[in-house]
Amino acid sequence: SGKPVDLELGPGARPPADVAFPVMHGPYGEDGTIQGLFEMAGLPYVGSGVLASSICMDKEFTKRLLDAEGVPQGRWAVLKPGEEVDAEAVIGELGLPVFVKPARAGSSLGISKVKSGAELAEAVAKAREVDDKVVFEAAFEEVREIEMGVVATLEGDLEVTYPLEVLAEGADGWFDFHAK
Repeated sequence: SGKPVDLELGPGARPPADVAFPVMHGPYGEDGTIQGLFEMAGLPYVGSGVLASSICMDKEFTKRLLDAEGVPQGRWAVLKPGEEVDAEAVIGELGLPVFVKPARAGSSLGISKVKSGAELAEAVAKAREVDDKVVFEAAFEEVREIEMGVVATLEGDLEVTYPLEVLAEGADGWFDFHAK
């Protein structure tokens, strides 16, 4: 109807829905915020919970957990809010090309593929338009990107989708926002 829903609920009141299907993208929708609100309101919802959503939205903490569990991944580094980028150190550690990404965003927003040290400061500024924390990832050349979905059923089993290979490339030679 386009009209706002009044969610002022008193003690013991039920939300005006049986279950929430959050299809919000990005901050507040994928980072655990809306999931926490649903839990506080006692409203069941589909998708990942607060902790999983929060961790998965933050690339630094996702990578730290993968490291802790021994999951192989490419080399990476983090630029914290307020820190200045040291292009020589980043390139020395990760090489070129390197991907520069906002730490807490999705859909390839604010991401750049950097091929020279001269491009790094501009890429960091672009990433920081989306998030003050920035992640650098060493690029892989000559790789295939395969995606698969995994969904838990109500019975607790896992359903796995068929693997799909990402073939489209954006103008910069990677699966960027416009290619998606």
